[in-house]
Amino acid sequence: MSKKWLAVVVLLLVGTLSLPAATRVVRGEFAAPASAELEKFPLAKAPLTIQEMAMLDLRATKLEANWTGFNFNARIDRFMLETLPAGTLVLVDQNEVVRYKADCGNRLVDLAKCPECGSVPVTEPVPVASPDPHPGLWQRMTEGIRDAAI
Repeated sequence: MSKKWLAVVVLLLVGTLSLPAATRVVRGEFAAPASAELEKFPLAKAPLTIQEMAMLDLRATKLEANWTGFNFNARIDRFMLETLPAGTLVLVDQNEVVRYKADCGNRLVDLAKCPECGSVPVTEPVPVASPDPHPGLWQRMTEGIRDAAI
């Protein structure tokens, strides 16, 4: 009976030791936005030099308004949605399309525009509804704890 248990333990040990090799993680390609044009404007690992800017026909400019689009984050090897504030130094192409963040060389890609959406009119803020006149149990409990702490 003890030989059977020893065989089971050995099999489990061998299986456990071979597990990391069998479950090795292989990194795949990242998903790039459709309008990225990575062949024309490749990813950069550092801020672009003047020679690289000239080869890509880019010029530096400051954003006049907040810009929302995809920013390539090299640490996680992915594009992330980000809003850059007005005044950020960026590199733009001949058509004034934002291509790179000047201080770090991150590749920037505009959000795709919906052709049927049109523009959304800006309106005045809508006032928030008044609190529920009949608060629930959790709201009463948190208010009671907050009042007791004060």
